[in-house]
Amino acid sequence: MDSENEQAARKSVIRQRVRSLRGSLSSGERHEADERICDVLWRMDLLQECHVVIGYRSHRGEANIDRLLEHLLQSGKTLFAPRVVSPTELDLCPVRNLQADFSAGAFGIAEPNTSADLAPVEGVILVPGVAFDENGVRLGSGRGYYDRLLPRLGLGVISIGVAYECQIVSDLPFDPWDQLVDCVVTDVGILRRNF
Repeated sequence: MDSENEQAARKSVIRQRVRSLRGSLSSGERHEADERICDVLWRMDLLQECHVVIGYRSHRGEANIDRLLEHLLQSGKTLFAPRVVSPTELDLCPVRNLQADFSAGAFGIAEPNTSADLAPVEGVILVPGVAFDENGVRLGSGRGYYDRLLPRLGLGVISIGVAYECQIVSDLPFDPWDQLVDCVVTDVGILRRNF
């Protein structure tokens, strides 16, 4: 097995292990952790001061940040969310209402049903993932959507990985195309800050 296949196999094993850990959280533990994550994010000066936020709707056990997204909308922030437009690409669409502006999309994920807009050049993007490490390495689902989206955003967009503490792993494998996040927020607090 060559090193590229070994790397892919290692990522697959980590995905399975972390998904199992995440899946073992009870609904009560998950709800409490979601609340703490939303509180940590809401208190960040970065989110308070920015005007544009790119969020996501949780899927398959990801941290649920809907309460935060509602707060952001109520506070007058411009909110975007990703929509799958091809087997390799995400577009960003403006969102004004978490209920009315979403419907089931690719992979059963709630996606905006609004028209795509230009990618923001400033603001914050909240990035889900299967696992993160203390260096900002992110392990996603393996399709590379966020690894292709993040470089398309302006340098003024700060990326924040969002996860439960059980999703933090030491020394994740890293490929040249993998995109780092600037910060990781869990239910325990801020793990890494690079801004």
